[in-house]
Amino acid sequence: MRHPQARLLAAPALVLWLTSLCAAGQVATLGFDPIPPGTFFGEAYGDVPGPIILIEDDIKFSLAPFLFEGSPLFYEAAVDGRFASVFPTPALELNNITGVFDFSGVPFEIDEVTFEYREFGGLASLSVNGFSAVSVESLVDLPVSVAPGIQATVDSVRITLSGPVNMVQIGGQELVVDTVVAVPEPATLLLLGAGVLAIIRRRTQRQWCLHS
Repeated sequence: MRHPQARLLAAPALVLWLTSLCAAGQVATLGFDPIPPGTFFGEAYGDVPGPIILIEDDIKFSLAPFLFEGSPLFYEAAVDGRFASVFPTPALELNNITGVFDFSGVPFEIDEVTFEYREFGGLASLSVNGFSAVSVESLVDLPVSVAPGIQATVDSVRITLSGPVNMVQIGGQELVVDTVVAVPEPATLLLLGAGVLAIIRRRTQRQWCLHS
């Protein structure tokens, strides 16, 4: 398939309640379920690096080459549902290709970004905020400091990047990723809670687009 968005309560209690609502509403999340299962991307399918494939919660997703032994490879990315036993929603397979996640449009200052992932062999690489990619045999081998001001915490299923993340490029030879989440910094949450006190109505934004 070719690839085809009354009175107020006591003030302290209300602020805490609204802040929790803002936290729930303002966490930006990108998953791959909007892309139909059986969709493939890559050089063999007539694709080129760069065009935006998906936008969700203002996170933009595109693809870029994967650097292997000095050679840029743009082989294949797929959403095909083969990993339903591992991920509850369709996940993205990266085979000698890199996923690019642009957080510059997210309407808050980011404190943390997380990725769900699984590895099935080969090399993997990670670049944050445009700095040089770190290439490793397994993502658990990533250094703590992956870019200025950005720290990585990695276990066998999740990558957590702490700090002001604007862009992440993650690639691999046999890598699957899903459920990308951007979390606002605490100061942003407090401002959001104070804003809701005056506005009393919150508008949730969820947008996605798929370019064929």
